[in-house]
Amino acid sequence: CSRGRCVLFDPHAKYLPGVDPMNPGKSVDVSSAAGRDLIASDPEVFGPLLAFSEDSASANGTVFRFALRDAAGASSSRLSRRGWTRDGMSELLDETLSSAP
Repeated sequence: CSRGRCVLFDPHAKYLPGVDPMNPGKSVDVSSAAGRDLIASDPEVFGPLLAFSEDSASANGTVFRFALRDAAGASSSRLSRRGWTRDGMSELLDETLSSAP
């Protein structure tokens, strides 16, 4: 997400309306009524986008959200069978932060 727009990728075509496995992504203006409706349709999946729906034009940077699944979620994923634990995610975050400029 950057400046009120989020490019969403739903390779399973499970959450994002109007996509399919052959065309699994779209750009959404999360500050628009349609963008807010999308967020409200499934807050567990799209809730993190709320941070970009209000005054996001003043945000300095771009945010990526990765779906890091636990073992149960990973077992049904077609993208990765790797499950993450809380400790594993903390280690990944620490590693990312230590490599940032």
